[in-house]
Amino acid sequence: MSTHDLLLRYWDSYVFIAYLKEEYDRAEQCSSILARASEGKTTIITSAMTLSEILWLEPQTVKLEESKQKIRDLFEYSCIKTIDYTSRACP
Repeated sequence: MSTHDLLLRYWDSYVFIAYLKEEYDRAEQCSSILARASEGKTTIITSAMTLSEILWLEPQTVKLEESKQKIRDLFEYSCIKTIDYTSRACP
């Protein structure tokens, strides 16, 4: 698969939160996308602010150590690329 054929998906904090909370139907879709990304069929793009948003907007979700580890694991996937939040990246 060439770089031009690679599907890029942007995930905002609400997508990660749906995955972490295991929201009905949405968590399954997230898992499916993560699996495709792990296979090199797509890349997930997110902003550098997303992690902060997850930690600050959903404190009840991330208080549990299991959730914190799940967040760390997510951001260590090589198929999840974090971009800086700048005026050039987000006009």
